[in-house]
Amino acid sequence: MSMSMSMSKSKSTCRNRTTSASRFIRWCTAAAAVAALGLTGGAVNVAAAEELGSNELLRRMEYLDRGLVAVKVGSGVYLSWRFLGDESEATTFRVYRDDIAVADVADSTNYSDTVGTPTSSYSVAAVVDGVEGERSAELTPRS
Repeated sequence: MSMSMSMSKSKSTCRNRTTSASRFIRWCTAAAAVAALGLTGGAVNVAAAEELGSNELLRRMEYLDRGLVAVKVGSGVYLSWRFLGDESEATTFRVYRDDIAVADVADSTNYSDTVGTPTSSYSVAAVVDGVEGERSAELTPRS
Protein backbone atom coordinates (compact mmCIF):
# COMPACT_ATOMS: atom_id res chain seq x y z
CA MET A 1 0.00 0.00 0.00
CA SER A 2 1.43 3.38 -0.95
CA MET A 3 1.91 6.13 1.62
CA SER A 4 -0.77 8.34 0.01
CA MET A 5 -3.28 5.45 0.10
CA SER A 6 -2.33 4.79 3.71
CA MET A 7 -2.77 8.49 4.50
CA SER A 8 -6.19 8.66 2.83
CA LYS A 9 -7.33 5.58 4.69
CA SER A 10 -6.08 6.98 8.04
CA LYS A 11 -7.78 10.34 7.44
CA SER A 12 -11.13 8.86 6.37
CA THR A 13 -11.12 6.34 9.22
CA CYS A 14 -10.25 9.18 11.56
CA ARG A 15 -13.19 11.27 10.33
CA ASN A 16 -15.67 8.39 10.64
CA ARG A 17 -14.63 7.12 14.05
CA THR A 18 -17.41 7.54 16.65
CA THR A 19 -15.89 7.62 20.12
CA SER A 20 -15.69 10.27 22.81
CA ALA A 21 -14.16 13.55 21.62
CA SER A 22 -10.88 13.27 23.56
CA ARG A 23 -10.32 9.63 22.56
CA PHE A 24 -11.17 10.57 18.98
CA ILE A 25 -8.57 13.35 18.92
CA ARG A 26 -5.89 11.11 20.48
CA TRP A 27 -6.65 8.34 18.00
CA CYS A 28 -6.61 10.74 15.02
CA THR A 29 -3.35 12.32 16.11
CA ALA A 30 -1.75 8.91 16.61
CA ALA A 31 -3.04 7.62 13.25
CA ALA A 32 -1.82 10.74 11.47
CA ALA A 33 1.59 10.55 13.12
CA VAL A 34 2.02 6.87 12.25
CA ALA A 35 1.02 7.53 8.66
CA ALA A 36 3.35 10.54 8.37
CA LEU A 37 6.27 8.66 9.89
CA GLY A 38 5.71 5.59 7.75
CA LEU A 39 8.43 3.00 7.95
CA THR A 40 11.29 5.47 7.70
CA GLY A 41 12.78 4.87 11.13
CA GLY A 42 11.37 8.08 12.58
CA ALA A 43 12.11 10.43 9.69
CA VAL A 44 9.00 12.37 8.68
CA ASN A 45 7.57 11.60 5.26
CA VAL A 46 7.26 15.15 3.92
CA ALA A 47 4.51 14.39 1.38
CA ALA A 48 2.44 12.66 4.05
CA ALA A 49 2.95 15.48 6.55
CA GLU A 50 1.94 18.07 3.92
CA GLU A 51 -1.19 16.09 3.12
CA LEU A 52 -2.14 16.21 6.82
CA GLY A 53 -1.86 19.98 7.03
CA SER A 54 0.04 21.90 9.66
CA ASN A 55 -2.67 21.70 12.36
CA GLU A 56 -3.27 17.97 12.24
CA LEU A 57 0.18 16.65 13.12
CA LEU A 58 0.80 17.56 16.74
CA ARG A 59 4.04 17.12 18.65
CA ARG A 60 3.79 16.03 22.25
CA MET A 61 6.45 17.49 24.53
CA GLU A 62 6.97 17.50 28.24
CA TYR A 63 7.61 20.75 30.06
CA LEU A 64 11.31 21.20 30.82
CA ASP A 65 13.01 24.23 32.25
CA ARG A 66 16.42 25.46 31.14
CA GLY A 67 18.11 22.89 33.42
CA LEU A 68 21.00 25.16 34.31
CA VAL A 69 23.86 23.46 36.17
CA ALA A 70 26.86 25.30 37.63
CA VAL A 71 29.91 23.46 38.99
CA LYS A 72 32.99 24.94 40.66
CA VAL A 73 36.10 23.82 38.75
CA GLY A 74 39.77 24.68 39.19
CA SER A 75 39.61 27.49 36.63
CA GLY A 76 36.36 29.13 37.80
CA VAL A 77 32.78 27.91 37.25
CA TYR A 78 31.53 25.68 34.45
CA LEU A 79 27.90 26.20 33.35
CA SER A 80 25.73 23.93 31.22
CA TRP A 81 22.05 24.18 30.21
CA ARG A 82 19.40 22.72 27.91
CA PHE A 83 18.57 23.71 24.35
CA LEU A 84 14.80 23.23 24.35
CA GLY A 85 12.98 21.35 21.59
CA ASP A 86 10.87 24.31 20.48
CA GLU A 87 13.80 26.71 20.08
CA SER A 88 15.17 27.87 16.75
CA GLU A 89 18.73 27.02 15.75
CA ALA A 90 19.26 30.79 15.65
CA THR A 91 18.75 30.96 19.43
CA THR A 92 21.65 32.39 21.43
CA PHE A 93 22.03 32.54 25.20
CA ARG A 94 22.88 35.32 27.62
CA VAL A 95 24.72 34.25 30.78
CA TYR A 96 24.25 36.28 33.96
CA ARG A 97 26.50 36.27 37.02
CA ASP A 98 25.13 38.13 40.05
CA ASP A 99 22.45 39.76 37.79
CA ILE A 100 25.04 41.17 35.38
CA ALA A 101 25.31 39.87 31.82
CA VAL A 102 28.79 38.36 31.43
CA ALA A 103 28.55 36.51 28.10
CA ASP A 104 26.48 35.87 24.99
CA VAL A 105 26.86 32.29 23.78
CA ALA A 106 25.91 31.47 20.19
CA ASP A 107 27.49 28.10 19.42
CA SER A 108 26.90 25.89 22.46
CA THR A 109 24.92 25.36 25.64
CA ASN A 110 27.81 25.73 28.07
CA TYR A 111 30.15 28.41 29.30
CA SER A 112 33.28 28.53 31.47
CA ASP A 113 33.36 31.59 33.72
CA THR A 114 37.01 32.01 34.68
CA VAL A 115 36.26 34.69 37.29
CA GLY A 116 33.30 32.90 38.89
CA THR A 117 33.44 32.00 42.56
CA PRO A 118 31.55 29.51 44.76
CA THR A 119 29.35 32.40 45.97
CA SER A 120 28.48 33.68 42.47
CA SER A 121 24.84 33.41 41.41
CA TYR A 122 24.05 32.37 37.80
CA SER A 123 21.10 32.40 35.41
CA VAL A 124 20.71 32.03 31.63
CA ALA A 125 18.21 33.50 29.16
CA ALA A 126 17.51 32.53 25.55
CA VAL A 127 17.77 35.36 23.02
CA VAL A 128 15.88 35.13 19.71
CA ASP A 129 16.06 37.90 17.12
CA GLY A 130 17.53 40.22 19.74
CA VAL A 131 14.66 39.66 22.18
CA GLU A 132 15.62 38.13 25.50
CA GLY A 133 13.30 35.51 26.94
CA GLU A 134 12.66 34.57 30.54
CA ARG A 135 15.72 33.95 32.68
CA SER A 136 16.27 30.57 34.28
CA ALA A 137 16.12 30.25 38.03
CA GLU A 138 19.27 31.55 39.72
CA LEU A 139 21.62 29.10 41.33
CA THR A 140 25.06 28.96 42.92
CA PRO A 141 27.76 26.49 41.85
CA ARG A 142 28.05 23.02 43.27
CA SER A 143 31.46 22.25 44.65
